[in-house]
Amino acid sequence: MLDIMTIGERIREALTHAGMTQSRLAEIAGVTVQAVGQWLKTSRVDKRHFPTIAKATGVRMEWLLAGDGPMLSSEVREHTPPYESTPEYGSERSVPLIAWDMAKEWSVAIKQAGSARPRMIPCIKPISHHAFALQVPSRSMNSASGLSVPEGYIIVVDPERGRKASPGDLVVAQIEGQQGVTFKQLAQEDGRTYLRPLNPQHPSVFEPFQIIGKVVQVMLDL
Repeated sequence: MLDIMTIGERIREALTHAGMTQSRLAEIAGVTVQAVGQWLKTSRVDKRHFPTIAKATGVRMEWLLAGDGPMLSSEVREHTPPYESTPEYGSERSVPLIAWDMAKEWSVAIKQAGSARPRMIPCIKPISHHAFALQVPSRSMNSASGLSVPEGYIIVVDPERGRKASPGDLVVAQIEGQQGVTFKQLAQEDGRTYLRPLNPQHPSVFEPFQIIGKVVQVMLDL
C-alpha cells in the first residue's frame, strides 16, 4: 500500500504514539519548539535529527524516513514501551559525564556527547533516559560532619526526578538572572523554599531558582 503521509505527519503520529509533546521532543533533540513545529508543517528536517526522533518516540527509522513498513518493529511492540511512559530503569546503566557549564543545556550536551565518545559513569540507581553526570566544581557541599559531597566527586543528575524534588534532596539548579548553575540541598523554612549548602562557610540561596535535576547518586572519582 502506498504511503501518502508526509514526514511531518509521521513525526506527529510518532509523538502521539509516545505520548510526547512537541516541547519535550524539542528538548530531547536540542532544538526550539518552533523548529519542531516547522518539521510538522513543512517536513523539512535535518537528517541528523532522525535517529533522535526515532529513538525518542520508539518508531522504526525506515518508517519515519519513508513510510517503509510498519511504524513499530515486532520487537519494539512487544518489549519497548514509549520513551515518555517508562522514564526509569531498575538495572545498572551508564550516563555521560558532561561539563559543568553545560548543565543548563543538558539535553544539548547529552546529544553532543553521543557522538564524542564521552566518559561514561555507571549508575546503580533507577534513572530516566535524561540522566547525566557532573563533577562537583567547588567546596560548597563539603561538610565536616554528616552528609558531604567534596569537590571533585561525581554526581548523577536526573531531570525527571527533579520535577518531584522535595526538601532534603540534593539538586542542581539555575538561579534566576545568573548564567551558571549551582549544586545545593533543597530546603524549606517558614513556607519558603531555598537552596542550602552543606558547607556552613558558603551562603544559602534565597533568590528564585529553577531545578535542573535531582542528584540520585554520589561517588568518588576513581
